[in-house]
Amino acid sequence: MIIGITAVLTKLKAFVDAFTRANNAATLQGSGTKSWQNTKGTWGIASNVASTATTAASYPLASIKTGAIAATIKVGFGTSGQFGWGVAYWVADANNWYGSVTDRSSSVSTSTGYECNGCPGGYQICAGYPSCQCGLSSCTGGSGPCNYYQPCAGCGSCGPSPSCNGTGTGTACLNSCGGGCYFVNNGTSCQCENNNFVGVGSYPYTVYTTNYVYWIRTIRSNAGSVSILNSQNMLGTTDSARYFDYVQAQTDHPSDQYVRIQTVLNGAGAATHDINLTTAAKAKSFGIVLYPKTEGTQASTVDNFNYTPTA
Repeated sequence: MIIGITAVLTKLKAFVDAFTRANNAATLQGSGTKSWQNTKGTWGIASNVASTATTAASYPLASIKTGAIAATIKVGFGTSGQFGWGVAYWVADANNWYGSVTDRSSSVSTSTGYECNGCPGGYQICAGYPSCQCGLSSCTGGSGPCNYYQPCAGCGSCGPSPSCNGTGTGTACLNSCGGGCYFVNNGTSCQCENNNFVGVGSYPYTVYTTNYVYWIRTIRSNAGSVSILNSQNMLGTTDSARYFDYVQAQTDHPSDQYVRIQTVLNGAGAATHDINLTTAAKAKSFGIVLYPKTEGTQASTVDNFNYTPTA
């Protein structure tokens, strides 16, 4: 009975570490804090965040012995737009542990777009690609030379007719036509016509689009060899500005053979997914870990760590 009672008493209660203490490049441990250990690489305090200079390719990991294997642990983001940070759980030692980390990848896709060929005089109204038409939406006046659709003034009076022939020199037409006219060059004189468009066609071009996928990857270190157990696509988008607010792992949901991962992408609601880890080697330490990101900016910090035992 005494042994059993002692085991219960050694389990840590729920706590939050916001890392708000004096800078120390060598340890996360501080006065009155839980007993952080540099399990792999070196983590320290820098401007009230947990920070490491250890390369992400070596998976730097800091952990706390909690005395429990069933818990909810949550790590808050370090800096927006950065990836490769996450939560570590069931940490036995530097070579044997699990983690769920943020990541981003990208790819480029191509499609065909269309542009109108140039209109004479540069005046263009497009009636839907790939069919293009030219025109000038109003007679704006001005002086020659009278080129095709060159705004010129001096065609005389339009009157009730949809077109009018006026006089002009071909180089300096003075036009008194009102709005809603389109100009053509009628040799030595200017002619304005209502609702008269000239088809000029279009040409295709290649559109390059970068697509981003935001991932939560669950990883395992077994005897020092790290592998990806699961990659969950959290979002596919052309928006490169998304990032994760936090990563949370619940190690006994919906049963003790599953881990439930919960995350939030900025501006979105929480999303969860379950991972079956039936052969997991469950240890009693939890913490924070880095992972070498696929793309984007490599994280080297996290803001906070939240631990709650669930059994």
